[in-house]
Amino acid sequence: MKLRSLLLGSIAVAGMSGLATGAHAADLAKGVLTSLDVCDQLGLAGLAISSDTNCLQITGEVSYQFDWGDYKSTGSGSKAGDTQIVQTPDDNFSIPAPGNGDSTVGNGKDWTSKMIAWLQFVGTADSDFGPAKAVIKIKSEQFTHAYNGYQYYDGDDTGGGTVNYEGAGTNATVQQGPSGTVLFDRAYVSVGDSTVLTAGKTGSIVNTDDDAPFNWLGLMNSDNVDAGVLWSKQGYAGNNGVADSSADVQTGGHSIQITSSLGNGLSIKAALEDLNDSNTARAGTAIGVISYASDTLTAHLSVLATGVLDGITDDTAFHTGFTGTFDKFQIRAALAGDSSGYYNALASAAATFDMFKLAASAEYAHIGTPSSPGSGYVAGQNAFGFGASATATISDGITLNLGGRYFDMDTANPNTEGYQIAASLAAAVTDTLTATGEVGYYSSNVPQALAEYDGFGTGFNDVVNQNVYYGKAILAWAPSKDFTSSIEGDIYSNGAYKATFKADKTFQ
Repeated sequence: MKLRSLLLGSIAVAGMSGLATGAHAADLAKGVLTSLDVCDQLGLAGLAISSDTNCLQITGEVSYQFDWGDYKSTGSGSKAGDTQIVQTPDDNFSIPAPGNGDSTVGNGKDWTSKMIAWLQFVGTADSDFGPAKAVIKIKSEQFTHAYNGYQYYDGDDTGGGTVNYEGAGTNATVQQGPSGTVLFDRAYVSVGDSTVLTAGKTGSIVNTDDDAPFNWLGLMNSDNVDAGVLWSKQGYAGNNGVADSSADVQTGGHSIQITSSLGNGLSIKAALEDLNDSNTARAGTAIGVISYASDTLTAHLSVLATGVLDGITDDTAFHTGFTGTFDKFQIRAALAGDSSGYYNALASAAATFDMFKLAASAEYAHIGTPSSPGSGYVAGQNAFGFGASATATISDGITLNLGGRYFDMDTANPNTEGYQIAASLAAAVTDTLTATGEVGYYSSNVPQALAEYDGFGTGFNDVVNQNVYYGKAILAWAPSKDFTSSIEGDIYSNGAYKATFKADKTFQ
């Protein structure tokens, strides 16, 4: 039931039941309707509380995930590992692997428990320059892992993580903070309509859209940068004399931002972000963004310069992309890079017909100057990947997906490739229940201990061939548009298995 209907209904009941006098009912109606009018005049909707001058919107979400099985090997706790298929420029692309760790303590199973909860309050009032807002978002994340008998908290935990592993016969634990601390994830003020000024602890204005591949499985390097392309992440963005360049491009945090809509789908943004970086040598990221959107085309360019507060720019980076939609066809291209000489490109296309969707994608990365020895990549190295898929609507509520993807982490050397092929069938059991089954195969011939090597071209004696079949089943339940839940089971021919339960509820 909407808040307006509830309040107006309450007024009517109060008036008809004689519980309020005529004068009192009139006063009540006047106060309530004035409060509702504030939100309406500002164009705001959802769960809200109003005064004569401000509308307070409240939104939130709670999500939970639990995993259990035997899917971590080669170490204990935070040192537990996976089966590597390939190493991409930004991370390893891996699959689960069974194992008991390094000690008798590790004879147990693996599991994780993750809870995320947040509440956001947006207070809005009118001003001569447009809506004036104060935004407060509080968040708590508790993410605990137990791998091969050793438990630790994830680094994304709002209280900080722990390092818990067995080394040289000793259980080493370093506590960074209490798990699940409630913190101010966002706290900022803004004012404006077509031009908006924002200041405080915010997210970033950087536009990294228009870069996700269209094919069903996606691409391997793309998966490791959150579906798309990005400047380098793992210390490859160049050192340039910065004392700590392990995470060069930092955005969000304490920020001053201005955005402006120029009309006809064109907008520009500028900001100073990361003003509270704990490393003063790299504090302050200057950002500029230009974006365009129409019915058939979206495009953008984001440019960044890091460490500007000390007067010396440490690194620069950029992200650009466009998506075109023309009747049954979509095309997309994206490019990102940084001042180390690293760049990452992606192209994707899709065609949708009455019963079929065909999609293909390709990605490419060129390595500049890695700042981390033993990363497995050397300057000038090139990596390439591609993928394709076909999606067919067999009948009402039944969809078949067929797809594959491939990645070569060094096009100049042999034994550096990995690939995946898979098929899935999804069926709507009821209006709220969907069952999905998937089978597939992973294969690679990449060295499994790349950290032991100084770079490719040396140390290729121990190539390990991985050939792993897998199957998964998912039952997803969505009894309402803002509540979802699912249970999933995964099993691998290398002996790994995993069960996952998820539940999520939002409100606004």
